[in-house]
Amino acid sequence: MTIWEQILNDVRTHLPEEDFRRWFGATAYASDSGDQITVWVPSEAIRRHIQNHYNETVQRALRSVGRTNTTVRFAPDARPRWIDSPMAKSSSIAL
Repeated sequence: MTIWEQILNDVRTHLPEEDFRRWFGATAYASDSGDQITVWVPSEAIRRHIQNHYNETVQRALRSVGRTNTTVRFAPDARPRWIDSPMAKSSSIAL
């Protein structure tokens, strides 16, 4: 289980399920450098919303998993969407 999954488990206990799914359901763990956890979010709008409305909830979750000196950085996911698509994985190009 990643550190982000541990944090999400705690966050989930403090939010209505619909809100949790809407704002945190499409997030993805990116990296952990010790003092900063980077999390992919689908868009800049979702990043802003999480920071503006759930910052304290995320901070509380960090404390609950023993990461008091760690910050969470939410980054809009700039990875190409087609890389993870089923079509990209199953198709091949004949030359």
